[in-house]
Amino acid sequence: MVPPTSPLRMTGSRIQFSGMRCVIYFAWLWALCAAQEEQKVANANNEFGFRLLQKIPASSEVNVFFSPYSVSTALAMAYAGARGETQQELYDSLAYSSAG
Repeated sequence: MVPPTSPLRMTGSRIQFSGMRCVIYFAWLWALCAAQEEQKVANANNEFGFRLLQKIPASSEVNVFFSPYSVSTALAMAYAGARGETQQELYDSLAYSSAG
């Protein structure tokens, strides 16, 4: 067993500390990139929601309630399973092109 004041023990602790700093730094960079991607998706969802709202007819006789998030989530699931022209149409409709 290495004594607590041994240079060997201190070196191991420093390496461990440096390794932990690297892990934290890369985790921070990953989170920063992920946050930017999430913002792009949020903007695309907002754009889709506002376009969908314009398509719903206004009527003074009936109250209409819808969740743009639910609609976009359901269409995103359909997009994940679609191929070809259908997938491209869903991609355009969901405003994913603006998300990059």
